[in-house]
Amino acid sequence: MMKNYLMFVLVSFNFLINGQLTPINPFEDITAFTSVVVQGETIVVSTDKNKIVRSTDAGLSWSLISANIPAGINKIHSPATGIIYGCGSGGKIIRSTDSGVSWSPVTSGTTTELFDVSSVNSTLLFACGADGKILKSTNAGASWAVQAPVPFRLNAIKFSSPQTGWAIGDYGVVLKTTDAGNTWNRVSGVSADCNFAVIALFGLDGIYIFGKEGQLFAS
Repeated sequence: MMKNYLMFVLVSFNFLINGQLTPINPFEDITAFTSVVVQGETIVVSTDKNKIVRSTDAGLSWSLISANIPAGINKIHSPATGIIYGCGSGGKIIRSTDSGVSWSPVTSGTTTELFDVSSVNSTLLFACGADGKILKSTNAGASWAVQAPVPFRLNAIKFSSPQTGWAIGDYGVVLKTTDAGNTWNRVSGVSADCNFAVIALFGLDGIYIFGKEGQLFAS
């Protein structure tokens, strides 16, 4: 009788231990959230896995979306209500036209990792990435033209008007276009021994540039 009781205790203890170690969090394998889009009470978040996290009640509850999501989406961006683009490793670009419920792959024309995607409007889109790649689409992502004005990784791209845009990257690289992304020129006078990561624009000509190591530049 004592042996049976002892066995019951051991089995119960083992069940409790294993029960505590059993994953019950559906996000337990996600180690990083990389970008977010908010449209009203709908929140869409990209991750370092082949999953996108979505909420329709302002973050009270969440669902996982994995169909047609490649591994490692670095950035998502919404040019218009309901439309979201994502870019990431291997030159992958994905698009949703229903606020992130479903996604479809878009042919980008490159296999280089992409770090940012942005837009002027719902049809004119830009992306940038490793090896100085800049991508431009004039048809809502159906096709892309690929340029490489510099050999350095570009981390962010943003437009202040349909004609004027900026791209920044490693080694203090700052590029500017004044012809809607047809040509890009390196901005003279910028000298920074750091890697640029974030662009914030104000007005047509004001620009803040943030470095990965805490630097801030303004023009």
